[in-house]
Amino acid sequence: MTVPVKRRLSKINTDRISPSTIAAYAHALELRKRARRGEVDLSEVAEAEKVVERALAIRMWQASVFDLDAFYSPTDPSYARAAALRAQLDAALAEAKAARRQGTTVTPEQTATA
Repeated sequence: MTVPVKRRLSKINTDRISPSTIAAYAHALELRKRARRGEVDLSEVAEAEKVVERALAIRMWQASVFDLDAFYSPTDPSYARAAALRAQLDAALAEAKAARRQGTTVTPEQTATA
């Protein structure tokens, strides 16, 4: 007799860097700049960062793409993943800004491959 088991597909989604994630990341970075100048409350910054972390499936005990070098060391198991995600986000954000300056649009497929 076999016990029925729910078949789970991989929980890792490679298409997490979407245009909405890039926009949320840009918004969070802007709020962080404004918070350093004292223009925005830190709770707004924390909420914006949570939105990005939820989109990237980063759990609260894992290294975040924000303050990666300040709070985490390269020996942390989740450091490499967070560093790779941050590099992808920064590259996609730079590509989106360059496309905006040139007056072209970036499709989600182009952003996902960045």
